Amino acid sequence: MILTIRQIANWVAESVLSKEDSRKRAAVVKHFIAVADVSGVRRNMNTQCSPINVSQRCRLLQNFSTMVAITSGLNTPPIRRLKRTWEQVNQRFAGQLSICESTIDSNKNFNNYRSTLARITPPCVPFIGKKLSQKKILVPDCVTRNLSHDTHFY
Repeated sequence: MILTIRQIANWVAESVLSKEDSRKRAAVVKHFIAVADVSGVRRNMNTQCSPINVSQRCRLLQNFSTMVAITSGLNTPPIRRLKRTWEQVNQRFAGQLSICESTIDSNKNFNNYRSTLARITPPCVPFIGKKLSQKKILVPDCVTRNLSHDTHFY
């Protein structure tokens, strides 16, 4: 699971860096922010994925694992150093990225992330993280509610 997250993060960074023009890099950054955005309200799963709804994808799917991977890829030092690229990312997209970052902020033992998980309804794809020893915190109720009593996390 961690390897997959790392591969997605590297793919995001490579996709941005593969563009030579800062406008094209900014467009790629905006696309990945839109995919990772979790700021929208939950909509009906039958809603068409038009460009307006693209920004709701990870929220609709409750795919926190991919959201973490995309956010991590956008926060790698080579991407963050692209000043001209980030200047072309408007405030709306910057705000969406900020919401993603605050959702997975590690302060207070991932308190924002845990409270988000407590509010959602199953199914979800949680972010497992590196510290599997914190399984009580990292395996949300939305996952454990649907498992039989014979399932154990080791």
